Amino acid sequence: MENTTTPKEKTKSEAFVEKIIQQVENDTACRAALTRADNPKLESYGWKYILSFCNSDSPSELTAYSIVAAAIARVKPSVDGSMNIGEALRASRPDGDAENKSAELKLNRLLACDNRNDLFAVLPRTIRYLQAQEKVKISYASLLKDILYWNEVVKIKWAKSFYLGKQTTESEA
Repeated sequence: MENTTTPKEKTKSEAFVEKIIQQVENDTACRAALTRADNPKLESYGWKYILSFCNSDSPSELTAYSIVAAAIARVKPSVDGSMNIGEALRASRPDGDAENKSAELKLNRLLACDNRNDLFAVLPRTIRYLQAQEKVKISYASLLKDILYWNEVVKIKWAKSFYLGKQTTESEA
């Protein structure tokens, strides 16, 4: 019998993340340029690596791609992770320390962002915090999609992932 299943087609976010992971692995100049891309004053250094993926007529879209590319360049993952920001913040808490409020404060600061520009000011620091945690594996494709479509639905998804855990978000998928 013939196999009729087709491989899942990559989303634009997944294709971007995969390409950036490959580029920072093989090109030190690319990695150096992208590492600075989440700094508004240095963002343009990384544009040559991301412009083909995003709408260059949209400054906020360009910044979203820059933030994600910078995050990837800093840690050089071999593959994309699986956690959204809510899951990652939940996992960043010390084992069994439900009283640790640092992660919850970071989540609440993100959820208080009314628009992408507010989010752009807060998110890079949170990403750096999460990347310093060994057990946290951020899904950069999911992060990019969430930034691009920043709204109440994304905020609720992150909050549910943080407060209720992975089992709830998986059952909704």
